[in-house]
Amino acid sequence: MPIFLFTFGLLFEGGRALAYYSQSKRVIAQACERSTKPTRTNVPLDEVRRKNVLDTFDALISSTKQQVVSRDATIDWLTTDIKAEFTYRTMLGSLFNVEKIDYKLAYRCGGIPPYPYDGEVIVNNTFDRLNGVERVLKYGKSARTPKGCWGVYTYAEIGWDGGTGPGIELQDWSNAECRARHNWQGYDVESGKLTGQNARIPPTKYVVELDSDWEGRGGRDANSSIFKYVELHPGTYEVSVWYNGRNDAYGGTNDVDISLQVLRPKLGSEKKIIAMAQKDKVYWERRSYSITVDIYSLYKLTIAAGGKSDSLGGIITAFEVTYVDSPK
Repeated sequence: MPIFLFTFGLLFEGGRALAYYSQSKRVIAQACERSTKPTRTNVPLDEVRRKNVLDTFDALISSTKQQVVSRDATIDWLTTDIKAEFTYRTMLGSLFNVEKIDYKLAYRCGGIPPYPYDGEVIVNNTFDRLNGVERVLKYGKSARTPKGCWGVYTYAEIGWDGGTGPGIELQDWSNAECRARHNWQGYDVESGKLTGQNARIPPTKYVVELDSDWEGRGGRDANSSIFKYVELHPGTYEVSVWYNGRNDAYGGTNDVDISLQVLRPKLGSEKKIIAMAQKDKVYWERRSYSITVDIYSLYKLTIAAGGKSDSLGGIITAFEVTYVDSPK
């Protein structure tokens, strides 16, 4: 009988130990993998990703009967390391003079998050809605434009991560009076309509000027920029945007530049990839550019006003970045 009890206890506790161990391995692996799969665009900061993996681990382990002594996670650029120490009390351990069993586990997961599919839109900003709310423009009011035609807003209000300068000037192009106010070239006073090339209007209600007037107060005009953190995989991208030089009477004032800067794993220099300008002919046109990305990284994508700072800058809307094709 003592031999039978000893053998039964050994098999019973061994089976429990194996079950706990397997369950712990599964939990720690799932928590680790889920920290890597979200795109860097959605979760760009390592401290946030670390919190996510620990929260996931806590949620998964809480559904078990295991007791966690400690757990920690380390987030690197493309790897996540998680370790945990567990303990559980034995049921028949008194047969072996073992009241509890402690064990440690460690797991590493990594790799580049899944590639976008061909034709997937990575960035899409029409500036039509600000934080999901239709915005009533509050500046530029006059007898001819009683509802207002433009306003200066922060970068966050149009869904970007930051920028420089006083903010962006949002303009309403949904009616002829506002269009005339923003783009006076080719405006017929008698008919109240834009003529020639300027009669063409953009595909969105609102457009953005980065050489903005600081809340309508003169003498404080400033070139501004907006930037967004974007996860880019190796491959070919199309950058498209509707652009209008608005006014080139003074020359060198309507430039709009687009640049990229590698942020991870090592900070790179900011590189201008697109320079837009219109000379002589000033009108709305859709521009499309092809760019190639060589390395997977989190990038800082910046759109900035170039040239003179005189509140007469070029205007843009319907900005998109589309993943075209992966490397061959």
